[in-house]
Amino acid sequence: MGWQNAFHCEIDDFCNTILNYWFKDAKSYTDVTTTDFREWRGKINVLTGGFPCQPFSVAGQRKGAEDNRYLWPHMLRAIHEVRPDWVIGENVAGILTMVQPGQETEVGSQSTLFGESEPVFKRRQQYVVETICRDLEREGYSVQPVLIPACSVGAPHRRDRVWFIAHYPLNIFSEIPFYRLSLYISYLQMFSFGLNTHEISLF
Repeated sequence: MGWQNAFHCEIDDFCNTILNYWFKDAKSYTDVTTTDFREWRGKINVLTGGFPCQPFSVAGQRKGAEDNRYLWPHMLRAIHEVRPDWVIGENVAGILTMVQPGQETEVGSQSTLFGESEPVFKRRQQYVVETICRDLEREGYSVQPVLIPACSVGAPHRRDRVWFIAHYPLNIFSEIPFYRLSLYISYLQMFSFGLNTHEISLF
């Protein structure tokens, strides 16, 4: 397809071995939480990442941001440091229904029985998918979540996955046609079938 893997980041030894086998010329990192990606700024067209699904999966405890495997903030930092033209993120369908409490916000005031005024606070809940989209928009990207079942690209099961497709508006003349990105998403869906890991791969 004409893609070249510049580098990847994978903490699991076995999965890292597979990535290094297939992408021998790519730079290999192991821990996304400590890696500085700024050397790649302005050099990457497409950043792809499957951040861990355990904090959102209906098969787990769904702790969200309280789970120590919640690595979205680190992927967001990689996006900020690299500033690619396109970002493609992947996660389980359970992320669509995952709600996390937001910050308390003062929304007004009310009088007590003694005539004193006291503030009224409201804690706004937010869907995780909304948080991710807003984070990307703050970085200057336009973003669209898309649900794609694995069977749509030939897998023998449904296995719904959510793909976050984001484009940096300032780079509207990107050399990568959208139809090629669509083909690439199909390739990633098949590739991640055997690698349900928390890698960040940059192309």
